[in-house]
Amino acid sequence: MRSLAALVKDQAPAFVRAYAGAVAPVASSPFLRFSNPYPTPVDTTPLLSTIPETNITTLDNGLRVATEANPHAETATVGIWINSGSRFETDANNGTAHFLEHILFKGTKVMGAGGSRTVKDLEVEIENMGGSLNAYTGREQTCYYAKARPPFPPPLLPLL
Repeated sequence: MRSLAALVKDQAPAFVRAYAGAVAPVASSPFLRFSNPYPTPVDTTPLLSTIPETNITTLDNGLRVATEANPHAETATVGIWINSGSRFETDANNGTAHFLEHILFKGTKVMGAGGSRTVKDLEVEIENMGGSLNAYTGREQTCYYAKARPPFPPPLLPLL
């Protein structure tokens, strides 16, 4: 491998051009083959300004609801985040949060109707909306979410 002094001596014109935005690739260095050793600053303001603002509302019962409006989106997503990730588990109950994540969509009793909803009923109902149900367990939280197409707002929350 060549020393930095040798690179500076051999590539002096390239170092001058680096501040103008590009450097000729150094054949002996695999790290500089596709990138510039002097990165140029990038303004991310236009990109960040397109991200919708998240509004957090606290209901009377203490439930926090986060909403985002994106008028260009053709889907709506409703999610429930529960502070029950793997971080809160002990050796005695290790894996419980992930287990409960999988159990949730195996069927449920319909609240107030006295009936039940099977796995097939859940799948047919969400598929008829053009949507999907999903969940994941992380270190901090377990999340259950449903996604669907218009009309908005879709009746997703009762499915969760």
